[in-house]
Amino acid sequence: MITVCCADADRPLVNELFELFKTPFRFHTPGKEARILLHCSGPAPELPALPTCAITYSPTAQDDSGQSSSPRAVQFLGHELPIYGPLRAFSPQDGEPILASSDGVWAVRKMDEKTDAFRLGYDLLSELRLLLTDGQPQEWAPVPTLDLHIALLRECLRAAGVEFCEVPPRPHGVSHFVCLTHDVDFAHLRDHGLDHSTLGFLQRATVGSVRKWLRRDIPTRYLAANLLAAAKTPLILAGLARDIWLCFDEYLRLEDGRPSTYFMIPYKDRPGENVGLDHPERRAALYDVLSLAPELHKVREAGCEIGLHGLDAWRDPAAAQDERQRIAQASGETPAGVRMHWLCFDEGSPAVLDRAGFAYDSTCGYNDAVGFRAGTAIVFRPPKTETLLEVPMHIQDMALFNSKYMDRNAAQAMDDCMPVADHVLAHGGVLTLLWHMRSVAPERNLGEFYQELLQILSERATRFATAADIAAWFRGRRGIIFGDDGAVLLAEGAATQGYALLRYPAGARTAMGQAPAPRETPLQSDVD
Repeated sequence: MITVCCADADRPLVNELFELFKTPFRFHTPGKEARILLHCSGPAPELPALPTCAITYSPTAQDDSGQSSSPRAVQFLGHELPIYGPLRAFSPQDGEPILASSDGVWAVRKMDEKTDAFRLGYDLLSELRLLLTDGQPQEWAPVPTLDLHIALLRECLRAAGVEFCEVPPRPHGVSHFVCLTHDVDFAHLRDHGLDHSTLGFLQRATVGSVRKWLRRDIPTRYLAANLLAAAKTPLILAGLARDIWLCFDEYLRLEDGRPSTYFMIPYKDRPGENVGLDHPERRAALYDVLSLAPELHKVREAGCEIGLHGLDAWRDPAAAQDERQRIAQASGETPAGVRMHWLCFDEGSPAVLDRAGFAYDSTCGYNDAVGFRAGTAIVFRPPKTETLLEVPMHIQDMALFNSKYMDRNAAQAMDDCMPVADHVLAHGGVLTLLWHMRSVAPERNLGEFYQELLQILSERATRFATAADIAAWFRGRRGIIFGDDGAVLLAEGAATQGYALLRYPAGARTAMGQAPAPRETPLQSDVD
């Protein structure tokens, strides 16, 4: 059992930290012993006896140094970990370095006969608060910063040789979840006539495709498919040829039984208000979701989920409820979750969506990068919400392939995706993919890349599930309660949902990163 000492105002953040790092903890009570002490904020506690392991986050001291307006990267077991707030420098006399950079030592370890003491020169809770609200800037997108903070805390406990347990963020025998999602911004090419979307498509399918083919960025078969699609456009607009932008059946074929989540725009010809981005009028969809009811029922029968691709839901509770009911009218089921169109979001959005009754949101991601906006692959609860969970989004097709953003070819894009996927494979959580509806059609031609990525992920002991099912699994994990002795008092659904328990036995102290592996067993409640 970890005893946590923090300021009263920081208790909600500590509670969230230990939902992400699901291990037994309690808040410090004056006069009570603490075998494992985690001091995050507030005055130093008075203890009747020295703890076996003491971990202190202390960003302030008289000799503060290394503070900068930009993040400072420190090295942790081969990982580059950005620290966004102030850093405290330590001297060689303070202990063995455990976090360092070329210009300083930022965390140390000092052992004596009774206590293994770790001192980390930053404010963990401030870092957590920033990551779960603003998120990290695009240049640090590939780094799972929050997960690395948790890994560092875990490694301190393991190196000290103390006994503890953890419910990992994945089912027993499964490496991690994969969540396949699709934003349906366009449904039919014929809806658009000769507007900017159609003209842009024709330019990219002809001149743009020839340029990419000459650069050897696309194969000849893609060039031929794009030119043919451009030639057929008049027939499509006239309703005389199959509409190439309606791709529900193609996704069912590519995903081959893997469930996915489709986020649908509720209203035609509505761009939403206060968008705050260039050309806000282009945010309006030109399809009527009610006309797609047969398609939505088909994908639901295949085990897929229909969610809301919200317009004004991010800023207005009444609009959120109205848009949610519109999707329910089209799909036959009230949507559990939402992702905002164009990823519109602000600090108040989680509370708005929470009050509207959504079980989850999946807007936390990048339009212009792949990686970890919140620094994590674990489903989390945003601050100032009661029930809403955030299913973070990590890999988006347009961020990878759009010439305005990363502008990758297929080989480069796979190189960008694999480190993100490898982290989730190693540490658990969910890897969330966003593939837009028309991305598997000409001129984007991203179906083969998508299928290859799915095949790689399928070979990794992954579990594919809808966003709603993944949010529900993590909600159940959050419901697991530990007693004062670390016993599991409540694990409702543990047998059916596959929760696991990692046990780290007491042992000798080790160097960081060299502790023996824990033992994993299926989680069963210690009481009936």
